[in-house]
Amino acid sequence: MDTPGGRGALRDELHDLPAALRHHALRSPAGRPWLETLGERVLAQCERWKLAPDPSSPRTFFAGHAGIVVPVIGSAGGPLALKCQIPDPGLATEATALKWWSGQGAVRLFTHEDGFLLLERLDPDHDLGAMPLPEACDIWGPLMSRLSLPARQLPAAIAGAELVERTDALAERWNDELPARWAELPGLLPRRLLEAALELCQIRGAVGRRDDQDFLVHSDLHFFNALRRPSTGEFVAIDPQPLIGDREFAILPMLDNRLADLPSRNPGRALQGRLHHLCEAAGLDDEVAVGWAVARAVEDVLAYAEEGLFDDADRSLWVATALSGADISSLPDVHGLKRLG
Repeated sequence: MDTPGGRGALRDELHDLPAALRHHALRSPAGRPWLETLGERVLAQCERWKLAPDPSSPRTFFAGHAGIVVPVIGSAGGPLALKCQIPDPGLATEATALKWWSGQGAVRLFTHEDGFLLLERLDPDHDLGAMPLPEACDIWGPLMSRLSLPARQLPAAIAGAELVERTDALAERWNDELPARWAELPGLLPRRLLEAALELCQIRGAVGRRDDQDFLVHSDLHFFNALRRPSTGEFVAIDPQPLIGDREFAILPMLDNRLADLPSRNPGRALQGRLHHLCEAAGLDDEVAVGWAVARAVEDVLAYAEEGLFDDADRSLWVATALSGADISSLPDVHGLKRLG
């Protein structure tokens, strides 16, 4: 007979996922079958790996943007976390990067197969999201540096462009695609921001590439993707989206999150100050970081608008404008923008 924290309860609760996760899953061709079979697949994987739902956990599972994490007990009796994500090619690159980091600055991966990752259990209640901004930036900097392994030290299976995308290849693609995408959305984005993004792409594309400046980069390391490791108290990264190339590519997620924490007076200048603080903490080039942050935000504006997500596009437009140093007075108040997450 199942306990309240047992397999029957888990199966039942997995049929009632948060609306945001369900919506995201249904936008993917593989998402609907993933939703329909999630409970059965999770229980089957628990059986295969000799795992049991943790009855002491306050929650049966945790839902993210693209998947779930189930607190489980391993066959040896220790706490673990079973992650199941909507099918996506990025899951393979996540596992590859986690194996190479091997618990150094990132959550430890024990095994993976068929869309499941078996991970060490971190403290879900302690991230950088509620921490004072200066302290959070000071933690992020060394953590980002620790994760930024020189690409020349990586096995070819990781560093190969066929497995992990490169920032120079991304810059080349954006340089080719952004003008046409911008033209399809007249009036959405000022030309000066498009030109700023294209300038970055031309400088950081294949022509400007230097192998000795290529690193393995966690491109989605924001306030809520760093959790405390209970055994040591250190913060480590989760949910990597690995890329090879410029370390500065990683800075945008720390800028378009926690916009509500910006002051009412001169919020654009304060966001620029946050960028400079992050660069100092991580040893990044300020100019390159600004360029990548603006380029990524510009691409986000277009991507959101193409999907009809104009509240999200407004947020990215504000960030791109503020970081470029342009006037933000005609834009919506930063504290009224839609929050990420």
